[in-house]
Amino acid sequence: MSTKLDRRARARRSLIVLSVVVVALLASIIALTSSNSPRSGAPSRSTTTTQHSPTTSTTTSVAPVTSTTRAPSTTTTVTAPASSTTTTTPSSLRPTRNQPSYSDAALSARFAPLFGAIVHNTRFTQQPLFFPEEVYVKMKTGILPNPASDYVFRLLAFYTLDVAAYHQHLGPSFATATLVTFHAAPHSAQWIRAGTCENNFGYWHVANVRMVYKVGTVKSVAIASLISWHGEWYVVHLGPNPRASNVGTVALAANGPGTPGPSGGC
Repeated sequence: MSTKLDRRARARRSLIVLSVVVVALLASIIALTSSNSPRSGAPSRSTTTTQHSPTTSTTTSVAPVTSTTRAPSTTTTVTAPASSTTTTTPSSLRPTRNQPSYSDAALSARFAPLFGAIVHNTRFTQQPLFFPEEVYVKMKTGILPNPASDYVFRLLAFYTLDVAAYHQHLGPSFATATLVTFHAAPHSAQWIRAGTCENNFGYWHVANVRMVYKVGTVKSVAIASLISWHGEWYVVHLGPNPRASNVGTVALAANGPGTPGPSGGC
């Protein structure tokens, strides 16, 4: 009897243990299944960091993605053509027979700065109206022993002395002096041929042009010698050449406009 009871008790205990094991196994399976299901609202894990717009239940018409191709930027470099600047000096020009105008209007326009230099007792800057030194040197090379020295110590030296003498001739009222005109005799210009007057090339020459001015009354003096180079007149002797002494000298001063000339010289 007791043996039968023991067998029943052991069977019950085995059943209970089996039940406990089955319950535990089921609980483990349920827990495992629950842990693999995503929770609502939690972001899903992703292997990238790209964020995507959340999917909604509303159907949205999405515009097609257009591919915009940008033209490659181009840099255009415009290179200005190299400029060629040629500086022409008087000595680089060849002698010509171009005769300058010696009308009153042309002479007055050309030599008004000379009158201003006399009024203010100053040489005009760089002597633009005085015969160019480099041309004079070419003209006299092989004829004079030192043309450059002759230009500086004779021509320019006399010109400086003459400007002072003409200024003094205007008198104490020099500041009120006004230019009336420059006047040359018609057809008074002469062509000086190469080889004459100790020159290597020819030029036009006009002598004793009247410079008419007014200081209270009309008066005048002469510009002793103008010579040409490439169609322009230049002063080469303001006062007389030759002269009695090496001092500033006024040529042919007169009351009134005076008379151009005499012609001659070179």
